[in-house]
Amino acid sequence: MIFKNEDKKLKTYCKIEETDSFWDIDDITPNRKPVNIEKKRFDSEFAVVYDSIQNTNTEKKNGLLFSKPITKQQPVLTRSYSPENSIIKKVDVFTWSSKYTFYERFRNDAKKYFNISHEKTDPVRYYSYIPGYVQMSVQQRNWYLYWRERVRNGEYIQTDSSYILLYIYEIINLPELVPAEEGIKLIIDIWKQYRSIYTKFDKYMSEWICDYCLVNKLTFPDEYLSDILPDVIESSSFKQFYIVCEKGNEYANLLLEKMSTYRWRKSKYYVGENKSIFDE
Repeated sequence: MIFKNEDKKLKTYCKIEETDSFWDIDDITPNRKPVNIEKKRFDSEFAVVYDSIQNTNTEKKNGLLFSKPITKQQPVLTRSYSPENSIIKKVDVFTWSSKYTFYERFRNDAKKYFNISHEKTDPVRYYSYIPGYVQMSVQQRNWYLYWRERVRNGEYIQTDSSYILLYIYEIINLPELVPAEEGIKLIIDIWKQYRSIYTKFDKYMSEWICDYCLVNKLTFPDEYLSDILPDVIESSSFKQFYIVCEKGNEYANLLLEKMSTYRWRKSKYYVGENKSIFDE
């Protein structure tokens, strides 16, 4: 095998004899007009697409509407504290550094529709990685407002996962309308109601609940999670938050959770009076 570089254009071919050009691909393929790939690329400064011309923080580029970049601010420390009864020694909370106005638009829409409901209507399919009002059709929005009203009244009817996530995003992003002490109960409640249908929620929610509590200086919500705590700990990447700090034994549970693959709380014998024995 011989590798040659001719006229700065890499050519690779197998040479058995000087006259053997069978493997020379350039010799057997027709010339093609070069394509300027750069012309087809979008500017990386414009990453979030909006489909509403009502958004004043958008601009048109290549026929599409994009969010305008805003001046990127440096993160600012807003809170620092030491959680009670936790193996976490210190928590620092910083402002979020963002170049785009996507989340501000979401908050404004969420506040606008927070107290609006809708009469009974037919369900409409909806799927989005980052659900928001701006993406919805009129029918999707009407169904969401109807479904949300049912949930607020304790009726958990079937719906697509993106509607559920949108409701959770509202709770997380509207602390002035949903105080954190109330919000954590609502988030955990809706998670429990739908987690058997949408199993991926366990991973998302174990992370979000941890962040939500730490940002809002909430203690570990043991009373709401005790019945599903083994699954929560297993799903979380920051298990320290969910580990109970026991006097004189504050690191034992953490070591068991981090270093052992055996999930003793899932044992068929972990019932009744045996629970206290397992715990000990």
